[in-house]
Amino acid sequence: MAGVPGAIEINLPDVPAKHADFIEYVAAHLGTPMPELLQPYKDYDNELRKAFAQQPGHAAVQDDMGNLTPMFNTRHESEVKIRARDPDAETQGERDTYIMPLRPEERKANGSPAIVQSMQEFKTNFAIFSESSLADMDWNNVVVAGSSVVTSLLSVPEKHSGSKRALRNYYHEILAPASDVDLFIYGLSEEQALEKIRQIEKAVRDALLVETTTIRTKNAITIASQVDLTFISK
Repeated sequence: MAGVPGAIEINLPDVPAKHADFIEYVAAHLGTPMPELLQPYKDYDNELRKAFAQQPGHAAVQDDMGNLTPMFNTRHESEVKIRARDPDAETQGERDTYIMPLRPEERKANGSPAIVQSMQEFKTNFAIFSESSLADMDWNNVVVAGSSVVTSLLSVPEKHSGSKRALRNYYHEILAPASDVDLFIYGLSEEQALEKIRQIEKAVRDALLVETTTIRTKNAITIASQVDLTFISK
């Protein structure tokens, strides 16, 4: 907060379109490279993270929905398309900047859907990815983040989407064999958060048909099984 001794100044930059309109904005600028479109939002996010850590009472931090980009029920889901590189049109120097290049057969076609087309499809993917371990969990004061969300959001190759068994094999044997599910707890006191973790652990144990092991470390609690679930109290 400006004028407060010792306070870190927060300067949130302007973004070209509201976060809620980001998908529509990107779709309207197909000729502009994605890094260029994303940079203003990355700059905004960096300042917002600073505000979250140093000034939790900042107005931007309190505006939860204003800082989110909805992916579904926006009438623009179908506009989230793959912008494929064309390696044959790049110089060797440009190709060398990619330290983990995809094999030709792994590249998705330009203009193909980049994400699943409905919330229900996302929920189905997430349930399979997480082995339905969270099916009976009370989601109040809990949010899931990280690679498990992104993985479940991505469109699935047709050859891996024919059945739940095929999709499970795709997630755990091909796409993300070492991935886990990160859960964050918010809006609770320490005592309430501990009780919430106990409830989550019980829900996971009851949902899974395999043995689980709970491990406590300095910053997290991990329930290890076929899919690792990490709980971080915030």
